[in-house]
Amino acid sequence: MLHHATELYLKFAIASKTKKMPPKGHDIFTLYEEYKTLFSHEDFNIELPFTKSIEYLGYSEKEIEDYKKNNPMSLQLQLRYPVGNNGEIYIPCTKYDTNYLLNYKKHLLDLAFIIHPTLVSNKN
Repeated sequence: MLHHATELYLKFAIASKTKKMPPKGHDIFTLYEEYKTLFSHEDFNIELPFTKSIEYLGYSEKEIEDYKKNNPMSLQLQLRYPVGNNGEIYIPCTKYDTNYLLNYKKHLLDLAFIIHPTLVSNKN
């Protein structure tokens, strides 16, 4: 969901700035390049998730090897689609720090309200 949230945030920001329909496609790296061009001030910098090597926290080398063998989809596809082309279900074995996820969400929301101040916040 974090990958998809990032994609949607980037599309929202680009569309808000250009006043055009959001770009098609799911490649957050391409979207991020356009975003950086439009929002070059350091206040709008975001760290794209999943760009560093993945840590398989709490898994043995054998479990990681078996997981990769049984889940041949690329990481980018795994992050977008929970089911592969042949109906195989993707069950991630990576774990993420909840505080990181909550802080990332807050950061994207804060930036969204700066980009488009007329958005209605549900903060009380």
